[in-house]
Amino acid sequence: MTGFVKATEAYRQGQRTLPGHYYTSPEIYAEEQERIFTRRWVCEGRAAEVPNPGEYVLRTIGGESGEGWRSGERVCLANDRY
Repeated sequence: MTGFVKATEAYRQGQRTLPGHYYTSPEIYAEEQERIFTRRWVCEGRAAEVPNPGEYVLRTIGGESGEGWRSGERVCLANDRY
């Protein structure tokens, strides 16, 4: 994608936020999804959300679905990509 520029490169003296198109550009949004959510593990919740064995949560993050469930004392995560 050609629209993505690092914030440090786009910054102008005295500016407090990025230029407006960074918040509305579909190209920049798509690149952020790719760079942030598809290349790294992302926390999808807290263990307190599944306090009892057999309980689970479903999440969609970055266009990918995943699940987290409690198995005894451990919280397990699953994603079809991995």
